[in-house]
Amino acid sequence: MKFAKPLAALFLLLSLFSGSPAFAQSDETCDVFYAGQTIEVGYVCVTADADEVTLEYILENGWTLSEAHAWIGDNMATMPQNKKGNPQNGRFPHSASNLGGVTSHIFTIPVSQLNVNPETFCGAEIFVAAHGVVSKASGDKKGGGTESAWAGSTQLSSGGNWSRVFSVTNDFCGDGYPDPEHPVVPLAAGCFNVFGHGDAVTVPYSPVGVTGTTSAWINSFSSSTYIGGDLISGSGDAGDLLAGVSGSNLAVQFSVDLTANPALIVDSANVYVGAAGSFDAVSPLQFGNPIAGNGTGILYAEIPMSSVPANLDVVMHAVFCIDPLH
Repeated sequence: MKFAKPLAALFLLLSLFSGSPAFAQSDETCDVFYAGQTIEVGYVCVTADADEVTLEYILENGWTLSEAHAWIGDNMATMPQNKKGNPQNGRFPHSASNLGGVTSHIFTIPVSQLNVNPETFCGAEIFVAAHGVVSKASGDKKGGGTESAWAGSTQLSSGGNWSRVFSVTNDFCGDGYPDPEHPVVPLAAGCFNVFGHGDAVTVPYSPVGVTGTTSAWINSFSSSTYIGGDLISGSGDAGDLLAGVSGSNLAVQFSVDLTANPALIVDSANVYVGAAGSFDAVSPLQFGNPIAGNGTGILYAEIPMSSVPANLDVVMHAVFCIDPLH
């Protein structure tokens, strides 16, 4: 859960960077710093101004910090990681070791050193991977000793270790943004974008840039077949998709990966469908087929088509959210 550093017990929607191409002043936002998966040892907080981003580690309840490693970017594929998808925090671009057991540490990062694409940055989903090594004298009922710690509640790899990340949508681009020609999908706290691509073996698909992400895909397939595949967020595989022609409708199904996070629901979806080669939208809000969620981890819908082309292009987007009642 993301929130302002506790001057009061107010929970805020996430904000991170502002301005285009430089950033105006933005509010501070924070996420919980967890040791050993479940022990809350403090917070990691982010602020930004016109020239730099500040990432602050804050330790509480007797915990101290001896190492800190951080990565910030708009595409998780650019984060140092091994073949299993686990982050290699020792290769993160912002690193501090031998801190000697401090209760706070700050990285001051020039905007030019962020792992972001300036052409798609305005409105992009930004990911923060903040790792540390923390310690506390043993004997406390809430745990002690030396532990690895990560900020956030989203696991980076469903099949890997417990490393985590948190994300925000960059919606601080000044008076000229959001651009009405390229509207950004609004994301509440605890929600994130996912995009679908079919099985690469059986379904041709190609990457396409859309507002809010650099990793959406056009799925091309025959109207006599169907596609199955993955729903992917910037932090990895988050669910599954199915799509196929049923009569004069396109039938679609979005499913969250409940084994990775049983609290996820499909909040909403946007689907583009048209003849092969017809896609030209740059925002999911322009796909033409919005679908409301039903509060569960599975969303099924049938989208009417005025005609059924022999070969289809389909782009599938959804918003996944943590169910606050779970």
